[in-house]
Amino acid sequence: MALLVLGRLELFALSGPRVVVVPQLQIALRSEPQFSEREKKSLKKTPFLPTNKIFIWSMRDERIRLAWVILCIGLGTGVAANFSACDSRREVWVYSSLSPEILEELVDPLQAAVPDADVRWYQSSSEGLATRLNSELQLGKMRADLVMLGDPSWFLEKKKEGLFQPVESDALRAIPEADRDRDQQFVTVKRTLAVIAYADSAHPTELPETWKDLIQPKFMAKLSLSIPFDSALSWFLFAQLSQAYGWEYVAELKKLRAVVEGSQNSVLGRIRSGERPLGVVPLEAIFRPTGKGIPIRWVQPKDGLVSVPTLMAVLKDAPHPEQAKKIMDWFISAQAQTLLATHGALPVLPKVAPPIGVRLELSSEKAVVQPIPMGPELPRLRDRTRAKFSEVFLH
Repeated sequence: MALLVLGRLELFALSGPRVVVVPQLQIALRSEPQFSEREKKSLKKTPFLPTNKIFIWSMRDERIRLAWVILCIGLGTGVAANFSACDSRREVWVYSSLSPEILEELVDPLQAAVPDADVRWYQSSSEGLATRLNSELQLGKMRADLVMLGDPSWFLEKKKEGLFQPVESDALRAIPEADRDRDQQFVTVKRTLAVIAYADSAHPTELPETWKDLIQPKFMAKLSLSIPFDSALSWFLFAQLSQAYGWEYVAELKKLRAVVEGSQNSVLGRIRSGERPLGVVPLEAIFRPTGKGIPIRWVQPKDGLVSVPTLMAVLKDAPHPEQAKKIMDWFISAQAQTLLATHGALPVLPKVAPPIGVRLELSSEKAVVQPIPMGPELPRLRDRTRAKFSEVFLH
């Protein structure tokens, strides 16, 4: 094993070996520590770490322990001070469905706001995160301190199972009651808005002004949507539109040969290729830089907002709950909410402005398309919506 050039001093406790990250050293220490088969398997299962910045050794190997002691003595109090300082930081895992582009901008300001936490991220889609979390729960090996994903029905189901712990803070109380759990076990950190997108290069002569316009004959074979079985935003869309216009609306979409399959990226791909020049996608996907060279424009339908909340919760058995609560507070701060809004998300802090071009007044009580309340009926509504969609559109 080798001691390489490393970033900062941290100690990761693993089963079997330990992993130490050491600062500002250019010393090569080599040996052949002996690992048992169990330890080798443990190493293979180790979560992502900067592998070019680690030194792994077996505590049973007297030669390595002795070399490490000699090294620390030789380096003097500087290393000891660094070790003590870094040891006060807590490794906090956040499982998040935020896009990598958003996370990249959030990492530094979050770390500055919560200096006693060494924040680690596991990023995936909301559906992918829910699957992983369910698997970890079944195995009894939950690693996350916080979870943040855009599937409110999952949070309601897991709340019943006692997965979360309540959080009391002034920051949480500043969020409208409709956007936080009444028992303070989770909070909305943003809302993802559905819009009708089109490629600027297509130069469409006519664009829909409302959701209802999409079932006009002139939009025959022009529309694409993501499948509601894999996307919370998609099933929210079909639930809201069917409540407003009946399931006859979905039947008309089928007659007009709308394509409903794949993810939001599939929809964007069909827009760019011209296969289906119109598509329903999250506004955040349009704000996201792609490097494709084909600008995507968007229309916000006038008959109501369709949006899905992204929620955050601290797990009941979080290894570091105090740091996790500080991270949650930061996500609903003005700084974080403003950052999210610049990426096309709807902020939940009332004093933060929405993304440029978004008209929040379209969510008034007079709108035809009304939001779905966050209540205990939500998981059943999800299942009914998916079943009915399958019956009406797929058969």
